[in-house]
Amino acid sequence: MARKFTRKLLAASVAALASIALVSCSGATVEPEEGGGSDATLIFDLGLEMTTLDPGAVFDVSAFIVTTAVYEGLVEYKTGTNEIEPALAESWEVNDDATEHRFKLRDGVTFESGAR
Repeated sequence: MARKFTRKLLAASVAALASIALVSCSGATVEPEEGGGSDATLIFDLGLEMTTLDPGAVFDVSAFIVTTAVYEGLVEYKTGTNEIEPALAESWEVNDDATEHRFKLRDGVTFESGAR
């Protein structure tokens, strides 16, 4: 589904990027509380409406910002490049016709369900 680039979308994108820049430059830190667990609360205010929190279905800037802050992927881009580097996966293999990918997760990774 193609999205039409509009002034509203441009304004939302600029506002989101400005928010990131302000937070990044402010030097503000928040000390994590002990315990956390399933009753922990995350408050993340961009001032923009999000369409989804499904990282596989994100197409707007605000949802991208939130999902990348909340979810960790198997791999990620090396900062400032288009090179792929490990994240949750410490290594991976791809078959000859690129139809299968096998990832080896780093030690200590536990999913929300408790599965390893």
